[in-house]
Amino acid sequence: VIESFHDQPIHVGTQNGFRVIVGEMSTTSPPDSTDNAFLRLHPEIANWLAADYHFLPVEKADVSDLPMVSSRYEFLGVPWRKVKHRCNARLFRFPVYSYTSGPIQLSRYQTLVISPVSHVAVDFVPSRVRDGHGRGITAPNPQGMSGGPVFTVVPATPQANTVRRLVALAIEHRSGVLIGIRIGLVLESIRRTYAGLRDLIPVLPTWLVLKDING
Repeated sequence: VIESFHDQPIHVGTQNGFRVIVGEMSTTSPPDSTDNAFLRLHPEIANWLAADYHFLPVEKADVSDLPMVSSRYEFLGVPWRKVKHRCNARLFRFPVYSYTSGPIQLSRYQTLVISPVSHVAVDFVPSRVRDGHGRGITAPNPQGMSGGPVFTVVPATPQANTVRRLVALAIEHRSGVLIGIRIGLVLESIRRTYAGLRDLIPVLPTWLVLKDING
């Protein structure tokens, strides 16, 4: 999406209306399967975004996650068909939807021509979705959720609260499946682009072979 806007302004919603995002854009290039792009925000833009959004600390990202039978993944995003606006006003409502499920079977990754090392994929059953208030609903078309976070979810116990770690970004919806690109591949692209950030970003595990990240 960012790449398609390379010669157009990108806007983000704030309490005071939409603001133009300006920054240095970088994208992965074909052939690759990571399908990501990122902007280096100007300090002024980062500061006013901080007034309306909470930045997730990089320590909350897990670059070593692999799917297990017990794994639970939560996809969050805003289906574009559910974006509402008031008549004769420049006010928009962006309802966030949450979908939690376990990973698909490993054999299905091969069918989808993706790898559990580089991607997160879960079964998408519309009746399992919850809205921003936690209420169970029938899911809308998930188109528009691309770019939303994907968390691993460790349920709360008497000794500890629920733990969520960022493991991927949603990139695709295929019939009956939601797919995300693992956050470690996105962060690695940033590490390779900006040498000054390399000591601040988690390093990928040695078992992950980077054949398709441009650096």
